[in-house]
Amino acid sequence: MHWKKLCRSIGLLPRNEHITREIVKCLELVRKGIHVVMLVFSLKNRFTQEEEAALKTLQNLFGSMIVNYVIVVFTRGEEFNDDDDDDKGDTFDNYLLGCPVALKDILAACKGRYVLFDNKTSSGSKKSEQVNKLLDLVKEVMDQNGGQAFTHSLFLANNFEDKAEEIKHTLEKKIEKEREARRKAEDKFQEMQKQQRNDIQRLTQLQQQLLELQKKSTKSASKRATSNST
Repeated sequence: MHWKKLCRSIGLLPRNEHITREIVKCLELVRKGIHVVMLVFSLKNRFTQEEEAALKTLQNLFGSMIVNYVIVVFTRGEEFNDDDDDDKGDTFDNYLLGCPVALKDILAACKGRYVLFDNKTSSGSKKSEQVNKLLDLVKEVMDQNGGQAFTHSLFLANNFEDKAEEIKHTLEKKIEKEREARRKAEDKFQEMQKQQRNDIQRLTQLQQQLLELQKKSTKSASKRATSNST
């Protein structure tokens, strides 16, 4: 639960006065290190920019090696028909094939460590299967890392609040820089569209003028032909 709060706090969600407090609380809980980090995505909603930034935010905060401890957890698995015999196409495997590139990148970085949870299942065996798969992934992560927890100098810092505040400002600057880059790209795109519309308008006007000239030329030629015949 605390990791969920941390990821929300330092992500792209609206800023609030509790950000520093939540980061401090999370850092105090992991002073001895992290064995597993779970990124939780709901399949009921569209993949958002905040979710896209989740892994990047963790890497910005703790370094690139944190990805070796990450497991992706998908919820709302009942949205898919993986247990049905009919071929409707809306299975979880098909979702993964067509999911956003950013999500595919996250799964690739995590070496395909993910588990799907059906929140509404009443099957005891399915609930156990889901939990067991998650526990297997946790064991896999711990084995691959030699049973060593992920540690960071930030965990050992005494001045938690100052460090957390520094992290918050650093991430906010990066986020604002990315937003500014997107705004500039959008402005440039809109300017290109405007220029394109103007070019089309001028071309249309030229075509109309050419048609008018052709009509006048045809009309003059017709008059001359009539005059010559008389």
